[in-house]
Amino acid sequence: MHRITHRRRLALATGAAAVALLAVSGCGGGAGAPEAPPARQATTSPAQQGSMINVTVNEFSFVMAKRDLTAGTYTFMLDNVGSAPHAMALKGPGMGTQQSDVIDGGKKTEWTVTLQPGTYEVWCPVGNHRAQGMETTLTVK
Repeated sequence: MHRITHRRRLALATGAAAVALLAVSGCGGGAGAPEAPPARQATTSPAQQGSMINVTVNEFSFVMAKRDLTAGTYTFMLDNVGSAPHAMALKGPGMGTQQSDVIDGGKKTEWTVTLQPGTYEVWCPVGNHRAQGMETTLTVK
């Protein structure tokens, strides 16, 4: 007959308990057992991203196809075609001041914000870029 040590009994009991727990939770359990939450998607859906606006940043300007917007959620697709690092800051109704990530020359980033009606200041918050003319406005209706 095989001799089972205390350590081995403990390991077997722990393993059996884990298998039983997985069987109950993985198969929906019994009556009244809570369901596992659905898996979250790894990417943001277009509805969560909002309307996309391409913004080209360079020394020392913002080039945007649209500057007159309707209230809603927007994803600014920033493309730094310059050599210096840049970012985009916004200040307007209901949001205070917010800014995108700073991106080095040749890099891109996305930045999603929700805009209310009003006028927004737009500028590069890096160094003295704003003083060098890297600023504009957005109008949201």
